[in-house]
Amino acid sequence: MTLRFLFVGLFTLLLASPAAAQSTCSDCVGGGSDIAGALFQGSANAWATPEARAQLNERATALNTLSSDATAPSIAPAVADAFAAAPNARALLMQTHALPELKADLHSEWTTRGLPAAEAEALIDALSGLTAKNRVEPEALQTSLDAYNAAVAAAAPTFVTDPAPSFLALRHALAALTQAAP
Repeated sequence: MTLRFLFVGLFTLLLASPAAAQSTCSDCVGGGSDIAGALFQGSANAWATPEARAQLNERATALNTLSSDATAPSIAPAVADAFAAAPNARALLMQTHALPELKADLHSEWTTRGLPAAEAEALIDALSGLTAKNRVEPEALQTSLDAYNAAVAAAAPTFVTDPAPSFLALRHALAALTQAAP
């Protein structure tokens, strides 16, 4: 009985730690096979500590300043490649109020590949401006992760096996934001 409480206590501690607020995707490189069973986990409470907030904001700054010529050590080179292939994804994250054309383009790209319209819209709304001003609010990150997970769960098999480049780029960005502290 005591051993069971110990395991429950450790599990609870892990869920509340910033290290637990990470992607289950090992490296997030590649295609749709990475999406199928790799949903994000985390808790806004885990990112609310001053240290975790500082790390989130550092990663947001790194994502916003990322280019193929200058990659940040905290951001995997695959993220820069993904953003280069899908500039709309980066724009969505950085703009406080994403332009209607940008939202419409992403919505169309995702729905034509098999993502239901409601989930596409919810994900676009959740991700819009997530890293704007080099800051990430824990609640906004949690909302984005929840919307991403819901989109993956509702997506057609064709979307999961052949996702849009912008969707993969946003997955890379979320993985970078939620990675465990170095």
